[in-house]
Amino acid sequence: MIDIDRFFVDRPQFKAYFYAGAEVPESGQLRDQIWSVAEMFLDFAENVRCQSPLMPEYPWDTWGGYFKLLHDESPVLREVLNDYVDKGWYPIALQTLFQRGEMGDVRQGL
Repeated sequence: MIDIDRFFVDRPQFKAYFYAGAEVPESGQLRDQIWSVAEMFLDFAENVRCQSPLMPEYPWDTWGGYFKLLHDESPVLREVLNDYVDKGWYPIALQTLFQRGEMGDVRQGL
């Protein structure tokens, strides 16, 4: 997460696309950059989700709430998440994590 924090410190112009519902341009380099940031969030969330069984005493619901907030506030994150789950690049469990704030069953990918 610290890398994501540093990213936004260095590039604050991207933050509104994830925390304030800013709409993404329909095409161009800026769109590609914003999609790449969304991929960074998805990769991080999948890593958190997969690590959760290794530390069952950790309060994982705090992360679930954070990911749900991102989902609710970021049209681009929802778009990238849905597109990549449909393509099979991420498990449905990651979609569940963002939509409901629930970790799901890592072993089954649900």
